[in-house]
Amino acid sequence: MGFAPFSTSMLQKVADTGTAGFALQNATPNILTWTAPDDGAQHPFLIMASVQVTAAETGGAVGLTFPLGGIFTPDIPVFAGSVSTNDGTVVGGVADPNTTIYLKQTTALTAGAATVYAQIWAS
Repeated sequence: MGFAPFSTSMLQKVADTGTAGFALQNATPNILTWTAPDDGAQHPFLIMASVQVTAAETGGAVGLTFPLGGIFTPDIPVFAGSVSTNDGTVVGGVADPNTTIYLKQTTALTAGAATVYAQIWAS
């Protein structure tokens, strides 16, 4: 049996902030969500994201939450809040069937300005 290398052709883009991105707010909204199919299988996913900071932030952290085994994971940090520089990252996991993945703002942005650009790729 041969080894099949990982390929992005195994994943499809299932959610996207678009070219406008998502401006962080003085609130804690969802930025992107995706629900895994209810097919009895687990589904790998990747979130590719960048943040463009145009004025030093106070607050504005971004995190990933998804249920695993029926229990929500704590917010997995994606971007720290209160920063003044741009950043990029890739995070991922495996979602149970019929569960929703949330890329969300975990702390309100009380000063500054930043925009998140993100995509969720999954199978």
